[in-house]
Amino acid sequence: MILLLDTSALVKIYIAEPGSEAIQQRISGQQVALSQLTYAETHATFARRRREGLLTATEHQVLSDRFEGDWEAVLQIPVSNEVLAFIPGLCKNHPLRGADAIQLAACLMLQHQRVQVHFATSDKRLLEAGANEGLTVFDPSA
Repeated sequence: MILLLDTSALVKIYIAEPGSEAIQQRISGQQVALSQLTYAETHATFARRRREGLLTATEHQVLSDRFEGDWEAVLQIPVSNEVLAFIPGLCKNHPLRGADAIQLAACLMLQHQRVQVHFATSDKRLLEAGANEGLTVFDPSA
């Protein structure tokens, strides 16, 4: 079984916030997958928190380095034409932002390939859309 995390779930691994303990427990022993979009979103999240004074420069660097090391160990899902094919239907059927549609499409693409996949997110709209698309969803903050 593969657990695909969107950025809202992934960041909880690196920054202590509600749901951090739950996501740590859930990923233990699991194959983790991330859309390649998550790479940009995670670095953007760390940088934003640094600009807002929520991370020191040293903390920012440590988190970025740790994420870079972890990135190589996860299953990376490219934003491919196969993933993009799911986008029009998802946007038509659910009130999703573009990046969220890509996250969900990556998970649906795996499911379409008959991979047993669960989807982790703390975004309520994305959680609902995933469940409505027939995915097993997990909100670490719940």
